[in-house]
Amino acid sequence: MKKIILFIILMFFTTGCYDYMELNDLSIISGIAIDKEDNKYKVTYEILSDQKEGKESSTSKAITVNGTGSSIADAFTNASKEVSKLAFYPHVKVLVLSKEIAKEKMFDIVDYVLRSPRIRNEFYVVISKEEKASDIFTKASDDINVVSSQIETMIKNNPRRKNNASTYTFEKVAEQFLNKRTDTVITTVSLKNKDISIDGLAVFKDYKLNGFLSSDKAYGYNILTKNAKNIQYTFGCGENKNITLSIYDAEPKIKVNSKNSISINIDTKASIVEYNCDKSLKDPNTYDYFNKKYHSKINKNIEDFYKEILNRKTDILGIEDIYYRNTRKDIDWTKLDYKINTTLKINNAGLIFEVKKW
Repeated sequence: MKKIILFIILMFFTTGCYDYMELNDLSIISGIAIDKEDNKYKVTYEILSDQKEGKESSTSKAITVNGTGSSIADAFTNASKEVSKLAFYPHVKVLVLSKEIAKEKMFDIVDYVLRSPRIRNEFYVVISKEEKASDIFTKASDDINVVSSQIETMIKNNPRRKNNASTYTFEKVAEQFLNKRTDTVITTVSLKNKDISIDGLAVFKDYKLNGFLSSDKAYGYNILTKNAKNIQYTFGCGENKNITLSIYDAEPKIKVNSKNSISINIDTKASIVEYNCDKSLKDPNTYDYFNKKYHSKINKNIEDFYKEILNRKTDILGIEDIYYRNTRKDIDWTKLDYKINTTLKINNAGLIFEVKKW
């Protein structure tokens, strides 16, 4: 009996994961950039370099290494050879792609990542507006410790700040690429005085980069995809006087009607974030006045966005998919008439005082 007990105790102390490795034996890949140079793929890793006592420091600086190859797999393998330790991918935060890759090799990238057992699909993917994707890592300000971590934070916080990006992870982007009845968008990044900047959205059609949407057009996309959290519009209300509204909620309803037309109805809610107009905010009629006056301007912004994707023939709203799920029939959404109607409700809760100039 004592031998059995001793054997059980020894099992607890001598067993473990067969593939367990110490963190010190790994190179944590935080970001990946992919370019096409001289008809070859170039893969650049951003690696956390300051790892002490098996812990990842919150102030870790990052280093970059790269490798080239005639295929994506070769480029990844050759980049890994430049790493002194075993490359570890599950902590990848951002994949940066060049414009050339986005135009010609998006299918290959999606296919490779989906097949790779080493890379989880929970990271963000962005398109670099710089000459190279790797420039985002190598030419950013030295004050940025880990560029990929900053990009991740900026995308996560974007809905509450500029609201001009997509928060889709690679998994969602790949899902849209694989759906033949919808197109997709990917956030764009660039360097402004060596600082990271989110510039709007890249639009895709059949795995190919189709063009870019400015921040203003990205507002329309986020409103129509229920991603409006802080979309700000500034309107004039007199000479040198303005009102700034923040749309914090939007409820779009996209319906393909039986008469080959699309109706898009959006109910928006907004708050006033800046105000120096003459009308009193204590008067309920003021809100009715602004609701009627400015909803048409927001409606025009959404119409301008819709016209642009219609001209590009990129169904990033998934209209054909919506119709197919309801009817099990296919349509060409670009041939349908459309009507867009937007309502605006400015929230006056809490506005019980006014600031007056003396």
